[in-house]
Amino acid sequence: MAIDTVALHRVSWILHNFRDELQPRDVLVVGPNPTFTKYIRRVLPTLGDVEVVQQSLAQLLAGDFAARELDKPDVARKKGSAKMESIVQSGLNGRARVPADGLEVRRTDTALTVSVTKEAVERLMAGITTGLYNRRRAQFRAALQTFVGGKIDAGRRDSAPLIDRASLDEQSERVYPSLSPQQFVRELSGSKDRLGRAGATESEVELLYRPAAPRIGDEPWTMADLGVIDCAADAISGTLSRYGHIVVDEAQDLSYMQLRAVRRRSQNGSMTVVGDIAQATSAYSRKDWNQVLTTLGTEDNFTEAELTIGYRVPAPVLAIAAKVLATAAPGLTAPEAFPRQVEEEPRWRVVATDELMDVVVSSVKDYSSRGLFVGVVVAEPQMVSVRTAFRTAGIRYSESADGGLSQGINLVSPEESKGLEFDAVVVVEPASILELAQGDKLLYVALTRTVHHLDVILRVDRIPEMLADFVAQSGTEAFDLDSAPNDSGNAEPSVGAETHDIAIHSDNNDHGSKSENDVPRPDDTHSAHEESAAVTPLNGELKPMLERMAQSMAQEFFEVLREVGPNVQQRVVDILWDKMEGSGSGS
Repeated sequence: MAIDTVALHRVSWILHNFRDELQPRDVLVVGPNPTFTKYIRRVLPTLGDVEVVQQSLAQLLAGDFAARELDKPDVARKKGSAKMESIVQSGLNGRARVPADGLEVRRTDTALTVSVTKEAVERLMAGITTGLYNRRRAQFRAALQTFVGGKIDAGRRDSAPLIDRASLDEQSERVYPSLSPQQFVRELSGSKDRLGRAGATESEVELLYRPAAPRIGDEPWTMADLGVIDCAADAISGTLSRYGHIVVDEAQDLSYMQLRAVRRRSQNGSMTVVGDIAQATSAYSRKDWNQVLTTLGTEDNFTEAELTIGYRVPAPVLAIAAKVLATAAPGLTAPEAFPRQVEEEPRWRVVATDELMDVVVSSVKDYSSRGLFVGVVVAEPQMVSVRTAFRTAGIRYSESADGGLSQGINLVSPEESKGLEFDAVVVVEPASILELAQGDKLLYVALTRTVHHLDVILRVDRIPEMLADFVAQSGTEAFDLDSAPNDSGNAEPSVGAETHDIAIHSDNNDHGSKSENDVPRPDDTHSAHEESAAVTPLNGELKPMLERMAQSMAQEFFEVLREVGPNVQQRVVDILWDKMEGSGSGS
């Protein structure tokens, strides 16, 4: 079972056992990308959890604000660091300034103004030292109004009507300017002086400085910027939406700032945090879970369960992945494959450079003609060549970069393939993947996206050393390009990458008064086997939920089956019949 699946079943388990204390709308599921989010929007309703809130990380951090550019790794690391949080807070505090010439507030009953000296402004500001920026701003305006009113009539009568409100707002704005989070971050990043005054060192200023675009709508925001904007939003006006339980996937790739954003949305620290250190490929990749737990503020109150058995990836593929993992993450152990029948050994296609795209097309057509859901994992430098080859061959395909996997053949980058799984995976030129930043880990990710079939297509002059033994053992028979089928097929996607590390933590909140002897709390320790046991058909309490899930899945399954040819339909029926005969009529 994939950790994504475990996490989603855990959501259902919590909602089922604590339905009086926790409603579906009180649960937030954070996915790594829009593709994953779209998937769980289909899966959770099948588990009976229609109102669970699902957001991608980008949606969580910025809503409709989109990241359009990429930071260099060292810039991304700095923007995602704890130091950046300090720079944001200091920079925001520094936006409250004392005008050298003091303030002048107009009256409504005369042309005269009320003068507020620089020293008087400083005294007013000294009484406002803590709280959200907007709260301090409102407090200063109220203090200024009281001060001006006292000077107008020495407190003998209500002087508020004598103060020009527009003038009061204007002068208050000179001290505490109105700021949106995006405006603040744009002005902070676009000023070396402001960055320096906020506590950035000279080298940090050079990393963080980016000239402001002419308009705020033209800013080249990056994913790391979204974390900074979220931090600023919280410091300016607070975080409005909070949840009773949060599930966050691919946590190994989150920065300090992104983890803090997740924590701010928790009412009580109750979370399920899942991920795989072996797949840590972002600029913030780490070697263990310690920093994640410390950042979430629960380093002394969590339970950790490691998934050591891979139920999804075939054993021969896991053997290849284990060899890659030894280089990608020394010291980590690949999951052990669950014993099951292997439909087909991995196929190694070693070809000349000018035959590479032809063989990619042939492999994809072969799998698609069988009605399989196909993932083609390609490094960015070769993406254009594969697109061109597909279009020339008349192959219909979709790209995960567009936020969806709606067709049978899907083109994905190694980075975007996280959290996805396919019936058949075609890995194009592993050497190109290895040349990427964190390339060895990305190759590990690419290889482990398959549920049944794997083709690895290599140039004869670029066979990575870590794969050479597998290539030699396979015999690498010549691939007949003329024998490949032409159908492209259609199949629906599924998600839930098999990984082997899961960190689960929650705080002392038990979502209710049930005793430990009756129902385990969400923060009780669970092994991977216990996690699965919570949703087994043997659990009588969950039987109605499982029946609803099975019915919904069956309906979706037959909708897909209608779209494929009669040969594939007959093959599926035969498989189902064999399985039912094997399990007995009473099961």
